[in-house]
Amino acid sequence: MGLVFGPELDIFRDFLGEVRKCVSVSKYELAPSSINTDGARRIMRRLCEGAEIGLEDTHGYLAPHGGCRGAGEVMVRQRGFTAAARLLDNSEEVVRKSYSHIEAKEMAKDAGDAFAEHDT
Repeated sequence: MGLVFGPELDIFRDFLGEVRKCVSVSKYELAPSSINTDGARRIMRRLCEGAEIGLEDTHGYLAPHGGCRGAGEVMVRQRGFTAAARLLDNSEEVVRKSYSHIEAKEMAKDAGDAFAEHDT
């Protein structure tokens, strides 16, 4: 798997930084003087509009927690658990636990492929 370099990595890190701020505000009920929960939601709306992401759900944009989960899932699928852990600034153990459904699906596919190969 290749690594992300250049402007794409900077954009991802900026986005992830904004998502983390939003998640911290929401999860830990923190309210820094410059931002509150509504401010975090406005940031997420603005980022989604700028990226032309439109969702047909309750919010119509990536809510703070959903944004972080979505970014993490993309990193795990595209770069693997170790690289995702570095990019998400988390331990590989936590990332593996949080995104275990990805590994389970890949393992099930691999097992199915093994039986298909055996039958040929």
